[in-house]
Amino acid sequence: MGSRIWKSSGGETHVRQNTSEAQPSGHQEGECVAPLGGATNDVTLVRGPWAVVCSKGQDHDDYGLAIPGDGALRSTQATGTRRFRTTALDGASWAALKGSPPNTTAREALPKQVLGLDVAPEPRLGSDQLAAEMAELYAMAILRDKPFEELRDGQHGAATTVHALRKMSWFDEGAPTPDRHMQPQTSEGPRGKRNRLSPQSLFRAAAPGCAVGPYVSQFLLIGNSGLTGGLTPDMGFVTFGTQRMSQMIARHVSGVDYMRDWAEWLDVQDGADTASAQAFDGTRGFICTPRDLSARMRQSAPEEPFVTAYYLLLAAEAAADDGLPEPTSLRSSAPPLTAADVLSLISEAASAAQVLLAEQAARGRGRLQPEVLGALATLVTNGEGARLGAARPLVETHVEKLEAAATANFDLLEAVNQMPTTGQFGGEPKGPPFQLSRNLMLPMAFAEGAPKEAAFGARQATVAGACATLLKAMFKISTDGAAPLTLDQVGTGTLGTTYVPNGTGSCLVATTAPEDAGSQLTLQGELNKLAANVALARSFAGIHTYGASWDAMRMGERLAVGLLLDRLAASDQPASLTFESFDGDALVLSGDGQGAATLLVEGGADPSAWWHRLNGEVAQHIEFPKLS
Repeated sequence: MGSRIWKSSGGETHVRQNTSEAQPSGHQEGECVAPLGGATNDVTLVRGPWAVVCSKGQDHDDYGLAIPGDGALRSTQATGTRRFRTTALDGASWAALKGSPPNTTAREALPKQVLGLDVAPEPRLGSDQLAAEMAELYAMAILRDKPFEELRDGQHGAATTVHALRKMSWFDEGAPTPDRHMQPQTSEGPRGKRNRLSPQSLFRAAAPGCAVGPYVSQFLLIGNSGLTGGLTPDMGFVTFGTQRMSQMIARHVSGVDYMRDWAEWLDVQDGADTASAQAFDGTRGFICTPRDLSARMRQSAPEEPFVTAYYLLLAAEAAADDGLPEPTSLRSSAPPLTAADVLSLISEAASAAQVLLAEQAARGRGRLQPEVLGALATLVTNGEGARLGAARPLVETHVEKLEAAATANFDLLEAVNQMPTTGQFGGEPKGPPFQLSRNLMLPMAFAEGAPKEAAFGARQATVAGACATLLKAMFKISTDGAAPLTLDQVGTGTLGTTYVPNGTGSCLVATTAPEDAGSQLTLQGELNKLAANVALARSFAGIHTYGASWDAMRMGERLAVGLLLDRLAASDQPASLTFESFDGDALVLSGDGQGAATLLVEGGADPSAWWHRLNGEVAQHIEFPKLS
């Protein structure tokens, strides 16, 4: 393949391009090209995440390579218009950046434990994990318009898809631990903790309760009765005070995906603002399909579903955690955690998540968006691999591992190749400068694709992990005997009936499946599921992989713990909060009422090891000092 392996003095393995190979136009002979990423040295390419510099918003050549000399993303102050490759987009404005640099003031306001928080490096290009998670995104796109309730029964090819995915090493339970030499390890073993793959567990997170019952959390579907009655849970109206909000969403058009056309994909990479091209079908309904779930989270802030969940729990008269002093009800003004505190903490968590992710970006953390990985695979499979320079063998290995997702009756990559390639932005798209015989471009649910920032550190998932943790901590989630509290045991029992959307999502119906009963679903499980739904909504859209979302959920969990410890330390009353983490750890947060607050992990585990489990580091401290 024209590449050779060499070792640096530090023992790292690198790939150097053979300078006898054909060079892409516009690049120096022998230069190590970072395809579509903007970096230009082979050490960065292979030693760590090979493209830590996201190039979305820069200029790219017709093959999708970032043009040298255009290393800075367009700022939000950029004005004017430009020509794009799709005629209908000529004169379109540049899309604004979603990310922001670290804010010193906001950073200093974070709990001090959170300041050192980090997560393990993202999986490398060519690893089993990244290939498996990209295959999962392809599968999500293929099944995007099928009802969740039918997918869990194995319908619409879900069972066939599961069999194909299980052919990959990462999903094969009988295979040795994959990529042990490449994958970061934690105290739990390899990252990317998963449930055993089946139609029921397909596309679900590994947190307790996420694989039980319907895919969509009750807190994203049902409503309450309101102050004056007349409303029922199946109507989906959540009332709080004089306000009323519907759980129904504005539906995206079924079957319409974006960026399958090479020229339109390039326009988006160059920074075309295509968000207004999103197609809606003019109807409203409950979350029924993966496309509906991604649409729900495109239409609201990531913390909004947790505010809704809070009001649903209040309406059900759910009890506060036993460790909070009487008469705390989480609906009054009784300290140390009041009704206002709940909403304040949710808002703080959402803001702090952005600061945390800016910190990660400032450390040079990142990975290319999945929409770019699909383009890399397309270049390689259409004979343009030489243009990728030192990354070529990595991409070829990536594609080879993707090709393992096949059975005698189903080939995942061929199914992707057969998906529609129609341009969605109008005009006369200019085709790629090569013969496109195999299209592995990732079908995107959003017209604008991913935000113009590296796909490491999922903000929506970080917020979801933090907000779910706040609710689990402040509400009672276990019986006095320490068993998980089931939905029919919560408050007045009004959460005891489980609802699912009908086949079209036009209404909710009470499910009669024994495994979905309120006596089987737990409050903790439905809050975990809510976090996973919010986080993985972006995966269904093609924006983040499972691993990125799972890591971000757990980072958000630690953010919430820090915020709660801050509140407990500031209280003049002793109090404690007990809940279970996404990894199944029993955690106790306690404040002594004299300015100190402590985290305990039941079973005698080292609290500092839990805190930094994500990156394997041990924190220097975990106890808050007394306040002066």
